[in-house]
Amino acid sequence: MTTINSRLKELRLHLKLTQEDFAARLHVKRGTVTNYELGRNIPSNSVLALIYREFLVSPDWLENGVGEMFIHDAEFSIDTFAKNHGATDLELRIVKAFFSVDQDTRNVFLDQFQKFLAENEKPQAVPKTPAEMTESEIHAHALEIERQMLLEKRAAEGSSASTPDAIDA
Repeated sequence: MTTINSRLKELRLHLKLTQEDFAARLHVKRGTVTNYELGRNIPSNSVLALIYREFLVSPDWLENGVGEMFIHDAEFSIDTFAKNHGATDLELRIVKAFFSVDQDTRNVFLDQFQKFLAENEKPQAVPKTPAEMTESEIHAHALEIERQMLLEKRAAEGSSASTPDAIDA
């Protein structure tokens, strides 16, 4: 007879996740997952709820070994999934719009996203340390910091001037 602990390990292996990756998705430490799998600890109700939500696991399967590992597609709701993952209404509308267009159009979008991601994954220039900078570069950097501080101060003064107390005064 299998236990919830062995089913957790079976789930993790089925998802092809390391203990570290599984733990990260559950916002727990790797050692916690190890203890679950070895039967030293049982996941709390909040961790179980997160497992069901995050991996679309059937509670009956995980807790009792009954039925299928995953919730059937007919039970899946993109609205529920998105809300459970903190999606805004706009994000949900974008996802629905994406899947409402034909596959060729989606492929065009995906190509554009991949190009965008590839461009943004290029290594960024590492700023020089003060020891590596020339005197003129240090001076220019100090002036830029001063300019930024002045802009922030003006913005703060402007926002405080628009408060009701400042207007009434």
